Amino acid sequence: MVFPVSPRGGDHFVDGNRLWVFDGTKWNLWGNLNYIGVPGASGKDGGPGQQGDQGLVGPKGIQGNTGPEGKEGKEGKRGPAGETSTIVGVALDHSTLVNQVTAGGVLGKDGNPVVDSPSDPLYPYYDYVPQTGDMWTILNSDAIYDSGSAFVWPKTTTIPEWTFVAVVAGIKGEPGNDGLDGSNGMPGGVGPRGPQGLNGAHGGAFAHVVNSVPYSGPPGKIYLYTGDMSIYITTQG
Repeated sequence: MVFPVSPRGGDHFVDGNRLWVFDGTKWNLWGNLNYIGVPGASGKDGGPGQQGDQGLVGPKGIQGNTGPEGKEGKEGKRGPAGETSTIVGVALDHSTLVNQVTAGGVLGKDGNPVVDSPSDPLYPYYDYVPQTGDMWTILNSDAIYDSGSAFVWPKTTTIPEWTFVAVVAGIKGEPGNDGLDGSNGMPGGVGPRGPQGLNGAHGGAFAHVVNSVPYSGPPGKIYLYTGDMSIYITTQG
């Protein structure tokens, strides 16, 4: 340790952490120094660091207790009434139906827009125009459709043609026994030949549209099941 040259009284000298003071004659050790740091100015906040990797999924927590049962909700509004399909006509066969009963009305066999011949089976429908939900049946079968097949005029006008829905003819029953021969009556006289009458219009019927297969109902009531467009008719049990 080397002290300063030519010191004056009261000069200080630090060696390491020891403080020496010159009294005018000699250097005296005053003691060890303890340094107290002075806080500096606050630094600027650092930018956000990079996002770390996703941590592992934690263990599944314990299932909580079942909550109280909620209050019963209000009754919803009543839905609209179901639609029905009305049987409004009968054609000889499928070809007659699709070719003569058109979106513009009923046509004659030759394509004439006016059915004016009483001998034409469609004469009773000469002023008929198909409406949405109308149902027609056919009397004679062909290679595709059986006798009694039903066709409905569609709801949309983008496909204006008859759509097959089901066969509405009843199941053929067992043949009955032959009846007994009756006794011969007295021969009647020959009456005059009367004029040929007009073909009568076919009676109308309608089918109730349902969303499930009906298992009971009044005898003779017709149902249209929307699930597969099948026709059901309730009979006497």
